[in-house]
Amino acid sequence: MNPPAPNLDRMLALGGEMAGIRGKRIALTMFAAGRSERDLLDALSEQPKTGTARRDVRPGAALMATSPAIPLEVRQ
Repeated sequence: MNPPAPNLDRMLALGGEMAGIRGKRIALTMFAAGRSERDLLDALSEQPKTGTARRDVRPGAALMATSPAIPLEVRQ
């Protein structure tokens, strides 16, 4: 039995949910190469996580999220 053909919309949604814009880029590349959703999940699980705040935040500093795919920045 052959695996189902990759679905671009599903792969983009999955990539975006797991890794933001970077995940969508990876999904588009893997779709163009004919890779499966399972391959996409494996590739995304190997990517470093983003969107984490810095641990050395000073009191009174505000965290500003510039983009879901860009780590939080500390602004005074």
